[in-house]
Amino acid sequence: MNSSLHILLVEDDVVDIKSIKRALAKLELNVEMHVVCDGTEAIKFLRREGAYDSLPSYRQPHLIVADLNMPKMNGHELLEALKSDETLRQIPFLVLTTSDDARDVERSYALGAAGYVIKPLDSASFTKAIGVIEQYWGLCARPETRAPRK
Repeated sequence: MNSSLHILLVEDDVVDIKSIKRALAKLELNVEMHVVCDGTEAIKFLRREGAYDSLPSYRQPHLIVADLNMPKMNGHELLEALKSDETLRQIPFLVLTTSDDARDVERSYALGAAGYVIKPLDSASFTKAIGVIEQYWGLCARPETRAPRK
């Protein structure tokens, strides 16, 4: 991998955020990660609005990893909003959730998700899943997208 993988993690569960960070550290992965707590914050981050307006106008994330069950704007609502936005739709969206409900899987793919991963419950399997996600997306060719300019 030539450059670090830049991920926007959209997750409201502090334990899951810590688990992901711990897995990345344990695997010594070259990942730059920003974390927001729900879909509305993700939209603001991606558009550099509100609290994020002073962030540099560098590239957008290579991958958005989002839970489904979040307050304000859940993962499906976020996915739908992103895929209907001309400037944000090309960013791959990966669902990382505890839901194994077939309806959630089907809806995620119908809305344009690039993948759907059910969070493993044990630490070793969780770390392995994070490693596989990084390995796959780290190998993928990706466009260098720029954040919107004001």
